[in-house]
Amino acid sequence: MELIVYIAIASVVLVAAINVGWNLMIGYANTNSKQEVYLNSRLVMNAMGIKIREAEDVLTASSTFDTNPGVLTLDYPGADTDVIIDTYTKNIILGGQETTIRKLRMKEGIADYVDLTTDEVNITNFVLTDLTRGSEPDNINIELTIEKTNPGGNLNFAATFSLETAISLRQ
Repeated sequence: MELIVYIAIASVVLVAAINVGWNLMIGYANTNSKQEVYLNSRLVMNAMGIKIREAEDVLTASSTFDTNPGVLTLDYPGADTDVIIDTYTKNIILGGQETTIRKLRMKEGIADYVDLTTDEVNITNFVLTDLTRGSEPDNINIELTIEKTNPGGNLNFAATFSLETAISLRQ
């Protein structure tokens, strides 16, 4: 009889411990996903903000506005110094299965493109709008949505972060 009571108590304690551990793992994974999306968003906006403010002009003929995905071409003084900010698709293995993501990248002058986002996030919206009016400095509105998902897992640890801001050139 004592053995049955002991097994019952041990079972209840074990189930409770497993439940607590499972909830902690899920909480950690969700927090990690949100942090990855937030840090990528912050990095992207800081990098774009610096480049836009330092540019001499926005090359509207080679930029793509009001559509997803957009392209921004900035004019810098000197030859072969223009900056291009755009997106591209990349196939990665995530959660044990191949998936296609969209990444944000930047090219400065004749240098190679540099990724602004990690392989753990996907750019689902990148829309640029030219808000320049008359003789005011060029002003670019940026709409950006970044998400992180776990398509291969049984649990979906998804996080999405959307933001919109306008940045003016310092002229």
